[in-house]
Amino acid sequence: MNNHLIYFIFITAALLSGCKKEEIKKDYVARVNDSYLMKDDLINGNDSLMRYDQVKKWIDNELLYQQALNDGVIKDDEFVKILDKTKRELAISFWIKNYLEENQISPSNEELNLFYESNLNTFKLLHPAFIINNVIFNNENRAIAFRNTVMESNWNRSLNSFINDTTLISQYGSNLVYKYELGSGKILRIVESLQPGEISLVINLENGNFSVINLIQKYQENEIPKFEEVTSLVERRMKADAMNKILKTKLEELYTNNEIEIKK
Repeated sequence: MNNHLIYFIFITAALLSGCKKEEIKKDYVARVNDSYLMKDDLINGNDSLMRYDQVKKWIDNELLYQQALNDGVIKDDEFVKILDKTKRELAISFWIKNYLEENQISPSNEELNLFYESNLNTFKLLHPAFIINNVIFNNENRAIAFRNTVMESNWNRSLNSFINDTTLISQYGSNLVYKYELGSGKILRIVESLQPGEISLVINLENGNFSVINLIQKYQENEIPKFEEVTSLVERRMKADAMNKILKTKLEELYTNNEIEIKK
């Protein structure tokens, strides 16, 4: 290999190395020794106050972590024991999560109805509750416009026409809400004053947003809501029940396929 070629390779390597370091410098927002906080790791990085808090917290944690490493904490017997236990618990949690996702069920409406009928008493309400539709806007005029549309049409049709409105920040339909969850303030008083099917006036919330509520039904303690009013709750419970059974079956299989000894 001649000297010119060696020189060319050396210069190219140096330039590439320099470019890589320059690229890293452009991307990171803070550094503690050889550890870097990258721009992509920031949440809402354009908010200067939040950015400062995140960077400061990262630097604090990194300084303490590096000091812990320097003092040999990771070699401490108690640390190793706790780390191993945590690793085992985390591995189990991840495995269960992945296994259940792979065996996820999608029950039909008929299956949900059957589950509801078979477990009717489990849906008995422990507290007074309401079934409501609710929307929240961050613009009063849009909230008023939504309510006017509902009064001329119906809730679902109106929601469909506003679903892409950028001022609509939250919405849920046919949601079961216990009385105690509404607190003791304005929202509770308004909901209690409504009759089933009635629409509230636009409610000015304390955080500056605006809500419109549609009361579907009121229930007292020990009453059982209709299936169509708690379908989403029925689905959640049915899926949870199915997941428990799937996991139990898998555990029984593992007991069968592995050597287990319990000494007395």
